[in-house]
Parts: sequence; C-alpha cells; structure tokens
Amino acid sequence: MPDPSTQLVEVDVRYEVGAKEDPPGKAGLAHLVEHMMFQHKPDGPDTKPLMHFLMNNAINMNAYTNPDTTHYMVYARAEQMDAMVKVEAMRMHYGCQTITEAEFLRERDVVRNEIRGGNRTPEGLIPQIAMSSIYPKGHAYEQETGGNDEQLSTITLADACQFMKDFYVPERATVIIAGGIQIDETIASINQWFSGVE
Repeated sequence: MPDPSTQLVEVDVRYEVGAKEDPPGKAGLAHLVEHMMFQHKPDGPDTKPLMHFLMNNAINMNAYTNPDTTHYMVYARAEQMDAMVKVEAMRMHYGCQTITEAEFLRERDVVRNEIRGGNRTPEGLIPQIAMSSIYPKGHAYEQETGGNDEQLSTITLADACQFMKDFYVPERATVIIAGGIQIDETIASINQWFSGVE
C-alpha cells in the first residue's frame, strides 16, 4: 500500500491464531509465544535477538494477542523496509530453533508478571468477568486472553515450539506493507525473504 506523502513504512503481520487456540490447561500459551517471537537469534546463538535489532532500527514496534489473532506491527523509515520484511520472515521461518530454555523461562516469567500486574486490578478484571458470564465454562472465549498465572507456570518450551509449528505458518498470516515504498522493490523484498519459508 504505497503512500508517497510519507517517508515512513509500516510492516504489519497478523496471524490467525489467538487465545482461543490455547490448549486446555495452557491458558496464555498464545500470549507467551507472541513474546517469544522477539527473541529469535537468526545470526547465531551469540548474537543479539530480533528485539535488539528492532529497538535500534525501528521507530516503534508492538504486538498483541486477542482471542482470534496475534498482531505484530513495526514502524520505521522507508529505507528500512527490506530489513523489517526480513525480520517478519525470520519470525515465521525460525520457530523455536534459536530460542534457549533459559530465554524461554525468562519470557514466561515476563508474561506471568504481566498477568499478576495490571490484569488483577478491579478495572482489569471487568472484561474477564463479563466474558466468563457470557460464554459457558470451557468455551474458548471464556478463558483469559493473556493467560492464567497457574496455567502459564506449567507451559514448557516444547509446548511453545509446537504452537509455533502449528500456527505461525504462511496460510495463517497476512502481511501488509504500507507507506513510502515502491511496489516493485517491496515485492522483490517479500519474494527474497519469505521464499525460505515452506
């Protein structure tokens, strides 16, 4: 989606996977995987993770998980378009290959702290109380989107790796690139970086 009025680019990837795909007893797995997708080290085990690269090369980045989707967005100067497309292809290509057990446990603690924090205020509990009143027990929308602290503590690296393998796949992804881009150059970048993904 070219826009010649800006010198910025947004690379936006939405995966059709969310909290509703959390297996029974593993509430928060989709949210935890969202966090892990910033920890890939595609240039080798002794290099910095993608999060470090994005912090140094993007203007802004964010991600969120809801019941139906997981959404990644990054904003950068237009000349960084190719690098940002490469990051998104790496997320899809590498899965768990470059994430260690120690890094997984650290991210799991980060997610657990999020859940124990703002989501436990009276105001933070209202959406969950409403959803559990609307949907019957065991319904995918009845469970907590961000996760359940007790259930998060039982999630393993193997669980997260299987989730990535099952759901972080091209047929569940929509990639949108918008801003100060040239169409031919952008298509060439997509073809170059995503061609390594099965």
